Amino acid sequence: LQLAYQIAIHGRDELALAPDDYAGFTMTLLRLHAFRPEQPAPLDGPTTAGASGQTRPLPASPPVSASPPVPVPTPAPTPAPTIPPATQAPPAAKTTATSGDVPPWEALPPEAGGIPLSHEMPAAPAPSGAKPAPAGETEAATAFAAGDWRELVRALGISGMVRELAQHCEWAAYDPADGALSLRLSGTHRHLLETGRAERLQERIAAALGQPLRLRIDLGAIEGETPAQRDEAERRARHATAVAALESDPVVLGLIERFDATLVEESVRPR
Repeated sequence: LQLAYQIAIHGRDELALAPDDYAGFTMTLLRLHAFRPEQPAPLDGPTTAGASGQTRPLPASPPVSASPPVPVPTPAPTPAPTIPPATQAPPAAKTTATSGDVPPWEALPPEAGGIPLSHEMPAAPAPSGAKPAPAGETEAATAFAAGDWRELVRALGISGMVRELAQHCEWAAYDPADGALSLRLSGTHRHLLETGRAERLQERIAAALGQPLRLRIDLGAIEGETPAQRDEAERRARHATAVAALESDPVVLGLIERFDATLVEESVRPR
């Protein structure tokens, strides 16, 4: 009944699409004729229609005799191999923490057992198989002869934390008699002396100069200017020059006057 009702409702809505009302009504009747519901089967079992339209019960199917189960032979259990007990490894020895494991953010005084005030390494030999480069022949040798620590750091081509250590040191003295180079590092950057960075810096300097060198780094107040301080001063000077150039540019002045804009100096990036 619900299906016939839905077909009648849709047929009425689609009368406007038919050429005339008669054709639309005919199509609705054809749908009602085509979608006739099936008659439910009687409750006493499945039936089939005979020639006279009467129903008769279907013959019952003969019962299927179940074949006896075939016994499956069970394989004999295989004895598990005997595994000798594994020898236990001796417990690892506990390592005791030393005062050198102090995190870099904890600024301890020198007498607390941290990094000493003076950090001196044994002399690094000249690279084997390489001839010593004469002074003035390379950029590193030229900067070393002039005592220009900043240019020497640039010529070394170092990176990472070794470069950070070199950037925050200043040239203190050089003794050509025993080949000892003394640098000075501020106490605020004392954590840069950890994990063998000074030794790697000494090896890079000796390799660039082609001669043995002993590096000594002392902790103390910076008397002159470190490469990091000079780079920061030059960056600020370039930034001030770029800001002054923008403030005097006619196009920028026109935009500021027309749109009541403001120049954000922190956003200026000098080339």
